[in-house]
Amino acid sequence: MSTEYDGTTAPSPHAGAVEPAADPGWPLVDPDRDVRLLPDGTGHGRDAAAVRAVRAGFEEVRARVVAEGVWKAEPAPGRVREPLHALPALAALHPLAEPVLRYRVETLVSCLQTLVRRYPYDAELRDFLGVPAAMDAVVHAYREAAASAGKAEGAAAHRETTAAGRENTTADGENAAADGEDAAGPAVDLCRLDLLGSTLGTVRVLEFNPSCPGGLLSAGMLGRFWRESAAAPALEHWQVPPAPIEYPAWFADWLLAHGRRHGLEPSHLRKVGLFRPPEGTSFEFGLMAAQLRARGSEPVEADPADAAAVTALRLGYLKHLPVEGGPADTWHTFHAQLRRFAGRPPVPALVVPNLPAERWVAENKLCLAVLSDPRFRRLFPAAWRWSLDALVPWSRKLGDGITPAEAVAERARLVLKAPYSCRGRAVVIGADTPADEWERTVRSLGHRGWLVQEQVSAERLTSDEEPCHRDLVVPVLEGRVIGYGSRMSQGHLLNTARGGGTPVLYPPHPLPFPAHDEGRGSA
Repeated sequence: MSTEYDGTTAPSPHAGAVEPAADPGWPLVDPDRDVRLLPDGTGHGRDAAAVRAVRAGFEEVRARVVAEGVWKAEPAPGRVREPLHALPALAALHPLAEPVLRYRVETLVSCLQTLVRRYPYDAELRDFLGVPAAMDAVVHAYREAAASAGKAEGAAAHRETTAAGRENTTADGENAAADGEDAAGPAVDLCRLDLLGSTLGTVRVLEFNPSCPGGLLSAGMLGRFWRESAAAPALEHWQVPPAPIEYPAWFADWLLAHGRRHGLEPSHLRKVGLFRPPEGTSFEFGLMAAQLRARGSEPVEADPADAAAVTALRLGYLKHLPVEGGPADTWHTFHAQLRRFAGRPPVPALVVPNLPAERWVAENKLCLAVLSDPRFRRLFPAAWRWSLDALVPWSRKLGDGITPAEAVAERARLVLKAPYSCRGRAVVIGADTPADEWERTVRSLGHRGWLVQEQVSAERLTSDEEPCHRDLVVPVLEGRVIGYGSRMSQGHLLNTARGGGTPVLYPPHPLPFPAHDEGRGSA
């Protein structure tokens, strides 16, 4: 396996995939390549040899998790950091379902990208999403700065469209970009879709995580650890190819390439900022730093509010979830550097993927209501709408799409979510909430404008010894799927920060990635 991933993506061979005329009933996970050990040590799965291989390799994998500093998400206050809870469980996606799922996911991210770029120009969309005023100002300030840097030359130099290589036309041949959309605006550079469901026909997306998605480096390392353990013969028998996230320095390779594509010189890449506010999470910073050092760059942890640190760096990665305005409202120098351009073609003073101007739009959970509500179908090409219908659960904005009375009547099938929240917080599940409490909640003015969504059931792994649920995690880099992951838990909230464990889920087919630059290393 090559030791580098150069941070760019190649067109997917499935970009022209044809959707099945009807739900074929394919499972998401291949039942012949799905094994795990139960708490009592007994194996579960059709492949007895793979069960033995998991048993033989598990202690090796757990030892490497500790040795290489693969940690759980940020611990609760007063608790020490713990190693990632790796589970003795391996699986591969179904070979027929995966290409269709991949196409749908990539199309859905293109739809989210459309919302980000239409937002500054579409009054109805802005009013519906209700982005907080301070961050709405950041979005518009960035747009104005990019425009003043040069509508054609500067915008093209600053940002490549993530839709490169994908046909961007409707079924009637109309251009997909609506009037006013900024085709070179802020991009959803890296995101992680969280999905629930057990078959291609039932799987639905719950979140996009388009800010600083966690767990991607950990998932890739865990997949690689299993390949390099005593379980290797079973994985070779399964013929599952390595995903890009398994490459040892894929994140650093991508981040450095991102800087180069935005006009930075080699000298600008010698130091790379890892930005977070003091109270923010540093989850996976150690893994990011190790990858950057492996590529000859010095990682520098910095507070985005530290003007001296911000102005001394040209490239960085921001670890911050826009759950509240909070400290982001005071990062005046940080925001200014992101929208300061100079030279010909104009180059930004600071390059950071997943710009705050993107995050405050894309992270808003009401984007799922936009993708579901018929009023906004005008934003998307007809050719993309099949994927919207297939993956997006029924979703509406409370008070503007569904009334509180309607939500009360449908309690058993609905979930209520705050527009900005993370780690399963600010989520109210109707079926788990007493009827009177649910009614008070949905009728409260404080919850007006929240997302109301049909409840989607997680895949239930049936066994008398260990009933549990499993989800599907899909990382998407610059519009292309770069791997798969999963979480298991006995509860409905599948989150490693809330006690879930991490199995490994492999792709059944090679995921597209480009040839490496001439002269770069290989295994």
